[in-house]
Amino acid sequence: MGPVAQQIKTLFSDKSFPSLVLLDGEWGAGKTYYVEHTLIPAVKNKTFNLGHENIVYLSVFGLENLADFRDKLVSATYFSDKVDTGFVEKLKEAAFGVAKSIDTENTSLVGSLLQSSSGAIKHAMLSKLRDYVVVVDDLERLENDNLQKGIIGECLNLAEENKLAFIFVVNASRLKLHNTFLEKTFAGKVKLSCSYESAFDITFERTSNLHPFKTEIVRFIEKFELKNLRILQRISFKLNQIYELVKDCNEIDIQKTIEFFAKDLIRISYLHSCCNKSPSEIEIGFSRQKRVESHIRKKQNQSPAKETDEPEDIFIRFLDIDTPTKEMINFACGETHIIDDVHLLGRVFRKSDPVEHLLFNQYALFDEAFDFNLEKARKFIFEDDQVEIHRWFEACEQYVNLIEWRFVEEYMEEYLAKIERFACRKKFYRDKNFKTYRINHPKIVKLFKKHSGLLESETQRVGDQQLFEQIKTSWQQVDQTIYNEHRLTPFLNKYPAEEWKLAFSGWSNLDKGYFCSFILERYDPSNIANYLKDELPTLQGLAALLASELDKMPQANQQKGVMTRVKLALDSAIEKLGP
Repeated sequence: MGPVAQQIKTLFSDKSFPSLVLLDGEWGAGKTYYVEHTLIPAVKNKTFNLGHENIVYLSVFGLENLADFRDKLVSATYFSDKVDTGFVEKLKEAAFGVAKSIDTENTSLVGSLLQSSSGAIKHAMLSKLRDYVVVVDDLERLENDNLQKGIIGECLNLAEENKLAFIFVVNASRLKLHNTFLEKTFAGKVKLSCSYESAFDITFERTSNLHPFKTEIVRFIEKFELKNLRILQRISFKLNQIYELVKDCNEIDIQKTIEFFAKDLIRISYLHSCCNKSPSEIEIGFSRQKRVESHIRKKQNQSPAKETDEPEDIFIRFLDIDTPTKEMINFACGETHIIDDVHLLGRVFRKSDPVEHLLFNQYALFDEAFDFNLEKARKFIFEDDQVEIHRWFEACEQYVNLIEWRFVEEYMEEYLAKIERFACRKKFYRDKNFKTYRINHPKIVKLFKKHSGLLESETQRVGDQQLFEQIKTSWQQVDQTIYNEHRLTPFLNKYPAEEWKLAFSGWSNLDKGYFCSFILERYDPSNIANYLKDELPTLQGLAALLASELDKMPQANQQKGVMTRVKLALDSAIEKLGP
């Protein structure tokens, strides 16, 4: 059963003290779990003997007075198993004939007796209890100190008169009772604390998918000194959600990816739950730049007369080369649910990629394959032509660390000038599998923003061109897409009026009808004032082209009617957008 149970048994066997023991542990240390899953089953199954035949558990949380406690104690002991007939006979005698007609096999009737009985009868019921160990939980959660003392006093009397034994499961640091009082009433205190490995076994019991990653997860639990079982259980649930998202992707290195996310979940959860840090405070704490800015603001707002010593920076031991994303911080703190794009939560490692292994795995610096990986990383930074933009700039950032840590011999200023030249030659593209988490060097940040903006503009231009090719084929097939994506943003002015006229000429009458409805519904007072004014010249140009076309059509027909309707819709839009 282990040292905790043996120590409890030793204290109970010492008859010079009352049979009251404190089982002490911090919040989330696993006290209730230990009692319910280890101690109580062992006593009930006769595999461990505490000197009493029976054991029951009750929580006192929410009780308002001592009478409530007595009711709960009677219910826990008497109704926990099959009613003992001898007990009922004695109870009938104690109840002065009130229960003469009770069926000794019917516990529901005895329950009715409990509900209607007087205080004297309940005292009589308690006086008949024998051979029980009663586990009392949550005493420190009662706000009334006198009620805490009253419950302990009641149990002390029962222990001395009835030979009952009581185990109080508490967080002693939260008890407001004086140590002198505790010393006089309890035989002793047993401290409960589990190992980091046991903490994993308990909290990850139901997430068997994560058992293969136990060694690394336990290492992070120990590194960040997190033993709180409630917090760890939440972590196991969240980490398993991430595992479900990546488990079927053959390109992903599951081992490294899960280890990476486990580290983030553990350190963020510790800061949030144990240090009471908000998501925004955690985001600032992990960002070097935001930490500096926050420090400067505090200094500026602090008057000289109030200057004090800097408080201890609790974030220091949680920092490393990996900076958690805002999405991961919110997810770990319970602000958001799991999201489908796991890349937003952090780095997803690919298999057999020496560049990624060297630059984004802190242990790769000590790997025997360091030289080989370094050669591949240099090729990626300095030679490869087409590169993913986030990954390339993040690699440039990590290469700065290699220079500073003297893994490579290179002058920093020459290196930074070199990557500025190379950035202009690269053919960047975006891949959702790569996000930027930790670009902090000012020059690299500036370069990234510049080229990211250029790539965004080019991507937008290509996308617009591709969309217009679809428009020329059929307006009907893009009508809903354009409405959804450009409801409050200028769109028609992206293409010249002549291009719109060319597209219009190739549409079917049904396409022209959909376009007419789009124009009629697009311009209303809620959006035209601030959002769509830039479309006015394009609308005027297209209306003029259609008017010229209509003048060339001598007789009325469907084609002329359709074009006239579109022209009227354009005129209405122009009037609404006009000065």
